[in-house]
Amino acid sequence: MGQVPTPQPDLTPFKEFLAGVSRISPVLLGVIPFGVVAGVTATEAGFSFIQTVAMSVIVFAGASQLAALGLYVSGEPIAVIIFTALLINLRMVVYSASLATYLGHLKFRWRALFAYLLTDQGFLVSSQHYENTKPAIQTPYFFFGVSLALWTTWQASTVLGALLGSTLASLPELKFAIPLTFLALLIPALKDKPSIAAALSSGCVAIIGADWPGGLGLGAALIVGLSVGVFLEKTAPEQESP
Repeated sequence: MGQVPTPQPDLTPFKEFLAGVSRISPVLLGVIPFGVVAGVTATEAGFSFIQTVAMSVIVFAGASQLAALGLYVSGEPIAVIIFTALLINLRMVVYSASLATYLGHLKFRWRALFAYLLTDQGFLVSSQHYENTKPAIQTPYFFFGVSLALWTTWQASTVLGALLGSTLASLPELKFAIPLTFLALLIPALKDKPSIAAALSSGCVAIIGADWPGGLGLGAALIVGLSVGVFLEKTAPEQESP
């Protein structure tokens, strides 16, 4: 118990790792401008190159990094900045609970590493893979390939943004690429009425609460989306019954 299960003979750990890298590769094109924006934003906020890279490595959460930088520039107290970052990353708790179905049997060192590497893109790609793969208990190598590719791309992009901050700061196309990345991942995940309703409801709340302080709009969108999705999943069988 707690041991990493041996992969099937035709799928070695290295091949499974490469499968994860290959699966996430198209998404990396959208992660690059996201990371560059984070690097540029930190530079524009007055962070040094070392501080920018350190923040990217330690935090490794794009939305939280950008929100924290915005609050920092506005002169908000450190407690508000930390609370906002934690609130925005609350969704990772939900992601972790979902992935625990497939990876919860791993040793603590694996789970601690994956907690650090967990991202929106990594969760969506990996959960779709594990849902469609047998046996039910999965090995960690696919998720590791996905996550390491994302981590490496994010860090390299942040470094690029920090080095070329003043040059790239005026390019609006960079920020426009960020939502496109998530849309490309979201659409394949909309497989039924609960998931579609959850996406629409959370999206509406996120738009309404876009200007709410402390990331409250994102937190409210998460709660509403989850509530709608869970409610519809629980009630759908009862409604379909004769």
